[in-house]
Amino acid sequence: MRSHFLILMAIMALGLCLRLFLINGGIDLDESVTEYVSSSQSIHDLVYRIEHYEFGPPLYFYLMMLWRKVTPDQPIYLALPSLFFSIVLISLTYLLAKKLTDSNKIAIVSALFCALSPLAMFYSREARVYSLSSCLNVITAYFYIKWLKDKNKSSLVGLAISASLVAYTHYLGFFFLGLLVSGRLRLLCTTK
Repeated sequence: MRSHFLILMAIMALGLCLRLFLINGGIDLDESVTEYVSSSQSIHDLVYRIEHYEFGPPLYFYLMMLWRKVTPDQPIYLALPSLFFSIVLISLTYLLAKKLTDSNKIAIVSALFCALSPLAMFYSREARVYSLSSCLNVITAYFYIKWLKDKNKSSLVGLAISASLVAYTHYLGFFFLGLLVSGRLRLLCTTK
């Protein structure tokens, strides 16, 4: 078990090195919207800016507003939360694969694929919602699988909380949640 942990840490370090290489400190048009919305001075102002300039759920922008209050006002700091969530996603992918397959080898390979994913690397440098959304989707899938296997209340509570966070992060989260519900309905229909 210890060797799997060390391998996972090495994969996460590799993922971090590959992602750090992409951070350039500049911002593009989408990131400028994130910068503007997250520079709100109050929740009311944040909601107004999201409503008029972003059109997305508020969780990511609220977290970014809090982040910007404790970091210097420089563009490179905007991307650090996405970089963090992108690295966390590697370990979450490992946990989800382990829960699905009960195989450490498959979980390690899954984490490696996540670390080397070009899209995950690209979005890790963007001051946008995508890395956080990916993490929350994987957490939701984990609790969903755990609930299907164990049928305990703590799994259901974790599923409810993570599904709520998904819905408050990105509108595509509703599509993801719909896929989970339709998968569950399909399971119920085929077992009868």
